[in-house]
Amino acid sequence: YPVSGDTLLRQNGSVDILGTAAGEGFKSYQLFYGQGIYPQEWIQAASPVLTPIEGGLLGSWAAGGLPEEVYSLKLVVTLLNDRQFESEHVFVGVFNDDLTPVRITNDPFVQMDPDISGDYIVWEDKRNGIDCDSYYHDERCNVDIYLYDIAAHTERQITTDPASQIFPSIDGSRIVWQDKRNGNWDIYLYDLLTGTERRITTDPADQIEPRISQDKIVWTDMRNILQTGYDVYLYDLSTDTEQRITFDEGIPSYLASQYDPDISGDKIVWVDSRNLFTSLNDIYLYDLASGEERSLVIDPGNQVNPHIDGLTVSWDSHSDVNSFWDIFTYDLATGIKRQLTNDELVNQDYSVVSGSRIVYETDTNDNSDIYVYDLDANTERAVNINLDAQRFPDISGNRIVWVDYRNMDWAACGSSGICNTEIYMYEIPNHASVLADIPDKFVPANGSLVFQVNAVDPDGDSLVYSAQNLPPGASFNAGIHTFVWPRAPSKVTSYQTTL
Repeated sequence: YPVSGDTLLRQNGSVDILGTAAGEGFKSYQLFYGQGIYPQEWIQAASPVLTPIEGGLLGSWAAGGLPEEVYSLKLVVTLLNDRQFESEHVFVGVFNDDLTPVRITNDPFVQMDPDISGDYIVWEDKRNGIDCDSYYHDERCNVDIYLYDIAAHTERQITTDPASQIFPSIDGSRIVWQDKRNGNWDIYLYDLLTGTERRITTDPADQIEPRISQDKIVWTDMRNILQTGYDVYLYDLSTDTEQRITFDEGIPSYLASQYDPDISGDKIVWVDSRNLFTSLNDIYLYDLASGEERSLVIDPGNQVNPHIDGLTVSWDSHSDVNSFWDIFTYDLATGIKRQLTNDELVNQDYSVVSGSRIVYETDTNDNSDIYVYDLDANTERAVNINLDAQRFPDISGNRIVWVDYRNMDWAACGSSGICNTEIYMYEIPNHASVLADIPDKFVPANGSLVFQVNAVDPDGDSLVYSAQNLPPGASFNAGIHTFVWPRAPSKVTSYQTTL
């Protein structure tokens, strides 16, 4: 103990390391640790021990004082002839919270491309498919959309048509996806409240990559592909009207595509190749309220995978300067662009934004793991660590979902095509804010009482101050979190106030 993939809680302080260090010619053993799965430096975890141990306590590792991170442990045994042997490295996470995720699906076939909104998780599922070498473009494959209700702990099948339904997106009680039942890709919608399904697009060309926000659906549309390339379209459920969003033709026109849109409220973002010869792909925005289109980022290299939530836009960027992918954000309120990741040796990509959190995958630990960046606290942390890959994350509030490969039987996958990727979820703990102690205050009769209230949030979340049941004549300024009582009573009185 521990074994690879374990999470060690920092508040527990030192960790007992159990195992065996013994054998013929034994001289001593020593424990080491290093940051990451492939440490650049090994640090002594404990002093050398001269006594052999058989299945017992090897030593204690003072992990509680270390920063939150993934660490590797190794045991080095020295023989009397001074030859040394290293154990297999064990990697563990040292964090403030348990990173054990919740397994959402448990079917032996492929579950992919999850999306989450509140208590609902949707994904595309291959359990009903037959004869599918490439299920994304084969209507024989019968990929379906499934849903999991977190509150009710129930799973249900949303689509039953024998053609493929893929790329689901959910907002509230509405689910959209692209559907092959008519021979081309169309956009369909299912309403959980009414239990009804409806077809959104009828054009014979392909409509793909739908996203939904409240009453509005956006997608990539190929009806004008020979004239203007891919375009972004919108459907308003409140008015039952369709609208073409992008018209730019570029030079040449068929290369000037706009695709992979996302929407939040009245703002739409997408990938745009109109500047193909100078910047490959850029990120553009359209404001439905003002009817204005503008570029958010035009940089050398490649900007893809835009997502928007409120006034925050995230995307993945790959430049000629750094040959690896990094995560960027743009604040529509301030006009400030930020680079969140800058690791020159690994990729960070497939980012999604929700509120003040950006979730993404990174191959820091020689596979794809899920990380989250908190924009308020300016901190990055792992969401899950495992020897196998975790990919394609999505986030809603403090809940993160992804595709997980830990239970994959790679031999069976290669020989039979039965590949059991699954959906997992992790819920970021929301720790209670801590109010600083307010010492006793003494004021003369009819005197004034003024003091400030302060608190800290362990998660770095923004704080909102308020007060209830104030004494007569007293006030509380939430902006500067200050209690003011201009004239205290002249006699002893008891009041119970909540801050």
